[in-house]
Amino acid sequence: MRELVKKFKRAWAQSKTANLAIEFEQLLFLVATLKKSAAANQLLGWYRKKRSAQKLLSPISWRVVVPAAVVIFVLLAYPLLPRIIYSAEQSLGQGNSNDSELRALDEFETQLETLVTADSSARLPIAEQRTDIDLSAKITINKIGVDTQIIESTNAHAALNQGVWRIPFTSTPDRGGNTVLTAHRYKFLPPSNKTFYLLDKLVEDDTFSIQWAGKTFFYRVSSRNVVEPDEVSVLVNTEKPIVTLITCTPLFSSKQRLVVVGELIRVE
Repeated sequence: MRELVKKFKRAWAQSKTANLAIEFEQLLFLVATLKKSAAANQLLGWYRKKRSAQKLLSPISWRVVVPAAVVIFVLLAYPLLPRIIYSAEQSLGQGNSNDSELRALDEFETQLETLVTADSSARLPIAEQRTDIDLSAKITINKIGVDTQIIESTNAHAALNQGVWRIPFTSTPDRGGNTVLTAHRYKFLPPSNKTFYLLDKLVEDDTFSIQWAGKTFFYRVSSRNVVEPDEVSVLVNTEKPIVTLITCTPLFSSKQRLVVVGELIRVE
């Protein structure tokens, strides 16, 4: 009897297009042959498990399972897509010099460096340049996952590759006026806590904070605008203590600038 059970299992395993009805008839024949023995009960249990599994994986089930699996995968993978693309580009040597996105971000850095290094004193009210750099300076924007050091440098490329950069000659939180911070949205850094990838998600009344000079400065978003790259008014110093956050827009382009302004609400 055990040999018959083994033979049936082998036949099932070797069959690529087994018809359940025929297999069931064969099973009935075997059960009749084996009568009500332990081997027959064992075979019945084994068969029922196999048939249940085959029902779950039937073509009808696959027509439901596969689309559902695809939808779930897309929903889970979409937020990580830029990171995946970035990693792929890094492994390929980061493309060539003709890449339009890379050129666009190079232009962004060049434009910022031009604003910083140009003799702008005649056309822009600027804050006194700081020499006592606070290396512990940090910005936190919980809503969009930003939590990183504020980089102090006159080199836009180097600073933006590290994260959030305070544009030189703009103010600092402890001195009031207009503190201008900028960061990439994409390309040089994958979406992370060091980029402004989700800056467009900030709306009025959202809050963020900056740690500077041993204190924490809290800000509430008061406005957001899209401006042209040569719009230097966003760098102008102000009497009111504010922070101006700048990044490229739309995503994957440096065509314009997204500018989010936050007004100081308290200091701790």
